[in-house]
Amino acid sequence: MGLSRFPFCSLLACAFASMPTVVQAQTVSGVSTLPSSYLSAQEWADSSPAKTAAKKQKADPYSVTGYDDGVFSLKPSLEIGAIASDNANFTAAGRQAGVGYELKPSLSFATAWPVHQWTGSASGSWTSFPTNSANDGLAGTFTTDFRLDIRRDLYANFDASAVVNESMAGVQQVPTSAAAARRDWLTRSAVSLTKNFGPVQSSVKLGVSRAAFGDVPLSNGTIVSNAAMNYVEPNFGLRGSFGSMRAPIKPYVEIDYVPRLHDVNGGQRDSQGVDVAFGMTFSDGPIWQGDLAAVAMGRIYSDSNLGSAFNGGVNGSLTWSPTALWSIVGSSSVALNESTIPGVAALPSWVLGVNATYALRENLYLHAGTTVTLASNGSGLDQTISASLGADYMFTRHLGVTGTAQSNWVNSSVASSRDEQRVMLGVLLKP
Repeated sequence: MGLSRFPFCSLLACAFASMPTVVQAQTVSGVSTLPSSYLSAQEWADSSPAKTAAKKQKADPYSVTGYDDGVFSLKPSLEIGAIASDNANFTAAGRQAGVGYELKPSLSFATAWPVHQWTGSASGSWTSFPTNSANDGLAGTFTTDFRLDIRRDLYANFDASAVVNESMAGVQQVPTSAAAARRDWLTRSAVSLTKNFGPVQSSVKLGVSRAAFGDVPLSNGTIVSNAAMNYVEPNFGLRGSFGSMRAPIKPYVEIDYVPRLHDVNGGQRDSQGVDVAFGMTFSDGPIWQGDLAAVAMGRIYSDSNLGSAFNGGVNGSLTWSPTALWSIVGSSSVALNESTIPGVAALPSWVLGVNATYALRENLYLHAGTTVTLASNGSGLDQTISASLGADYMFTRHLGVTGTAQSNWVNSSVASSRDEQRVMLGVLLKP
């Protein structure tokens, strides 16, 4: 099954590497903007946490095969599709219909070593409207994690990630007169050490992240620089969790010290931040999987005129599979986003999402989802809502088709409301 497909997998992996790394439905600041794509039914299944051996579900005969020799697995896939939109320039007035295309590559790998473990994944989306470039979109993510087992009760984790997303005109502090989206990057790396003390586990983490916000060209030919938003964020965290290693539910508490050091105007925009989380991890076989935490975050700025900023809510995601046919994924995130508005310290945001998949047949999946984003703009809220409904049909385990109808709405207190409806039809390739 594996070796004969290794050349094809390698070619597809190389093709993916030639494309910029992208993230889906999450911005650098943790805020969802207008989504340029959706997770297909099978992608939700492939990205779900590993099932325990005691309650392992039946293997999906149409999941990505890729290369797997029992020790190392490499699973690439590719979706190529056409898009028809009734508002391809995504404006409140002067709507123009348009036709474009979308590319969605993905790649994951994992090891099955007796000790230690290395996993990683990359997924992305590139959407283009040749005659209406204002609604072009780039989004995606890359993550990797390496676990080093030092002793039976002591292990280290090394992880890294890279995220890129684009924010449309009129949201996320992008001017309404922008001629193109703002492209934002976030890279992270961290190392943590975890020690088991019977039913109690404690961890210490050191990390650093880098956020960079792209410049924005305006319709009058000028360019807005966002260099003042760029920052480096060191991270020092402590975490304690309770319960045996195989416990289905494990509560935990975590505290992180996260200062931000800005490239420009550091004396004014630099800040000291603390995040506190009380949460639980769920690992009840195939029925419940996930991690949810109540989070409180605060930030004190060097400039006394900016004062302090606070936000709170729920971070994490939870997958519920009441039967082998259903998979329902809920997610939530909160953030304190950097501001370029004079006198405004930070901009809080909240993102909520629900996605559901139903296996109508062994080779036919129905999927639906919605995402709601609330983000402060300094004088009110930007509200972004996306809803989709579609299906995936596999002819063979390597070839299928997908179709999705999607609606997007943006309401803002500082800009006119906009909406868009689009239909996407594509081909699924799973070597």
